[in-house]
Amino acid sequence: MLPRADLKWDQDSLSEIIGDYDATLNECMRLLDDNQSYAAATGGPVKNIGWHVMVEPSVAKLRSRILLHNTKIQHVLRPFEMYFFFLQAK
Repeated sequence: MLPRADLKWDQDSLSEIIGDYDATLNECMRLLDDNQSYAAATGGPVKNIGWHVMVEPSVAKLRSRILLHNTKIQHVLRPFEMYFFFLQAK
């Protein structure tokens, strides 16, 4: 195992790579809070149309932003996974 001093990383550069995940999650929470009326299973066709016109585009945008954040995290972690894989193989 590496000594703690050897495991240095810069949180600012990590944030630049991954993006502002917190802002995306806050936006998701705000969207959920603002659209609680759509949580009910029933609502009829008018409510369904309202969802697809007013809310669904925002949901799709946020979903793709979360996917992008997750992909970037996977790319950042991949070298560490490889390092630990080869470390265990020794």
